[in-house]
Amino acid sequence: MTDTKSPLSTELAPPLLDLLGSDDDSRARFLSDSEAALASVGAAPDQTGVYCDPITKLASKEAFAAARDALLADLTGKALFMNPHCFIDAKG
Repeated sequence: MTDTKSPLSTELAPPLLDLLGSDDDSRARFLSDSEAALASVGAAPDQTGVYCDPITKLASKEAFAAARDALLADLTGKALFMNPHCFIDAKG
């Protein structure tokens, strides 16, 4: 694992967000093995690293849809994919 991460490309981030916002199998895969889920959409190894805290719950599909544009900007720009907490719905 490396401390240096690359942002997701503008080609990879939209399909990932679309799957997390619509596909139950993809959401389950992301929860069980986020590295493999990212790799399945074509993410490079430096974009799929293990994170300190496992993701145990994703935001709803509706929350993903509502926040898609903001998430896309973060995942492909300044935030990189070092912040999977942005996929958690604080409303619970």
